[in-house]
Amino acid sequence: MCVDQDGRDRITAIADAVGLLTAKGGVLRVELLETLRAQNFAACEANRAAREEPKCSQQERS
Repeated sequence: MCVDQDGRDRITAIADAVGLLTAKGGVLRVELLETLRAQNFAACEANRAAREEPKCSQQERS
């Protein structure tokens, strides 16, 4: 996990040079922290929306 694009680029270049990247059959996946946060937030919101039951309106209650 990398905090910024420059760090990601450095790690990716080194990992690529020694064959560690998953895209090329290796075992190392390099991701940006911002990307992981966005994916986790989206998954959390989707789970929350799936759990919430629709609220009935005032008209439906009467």
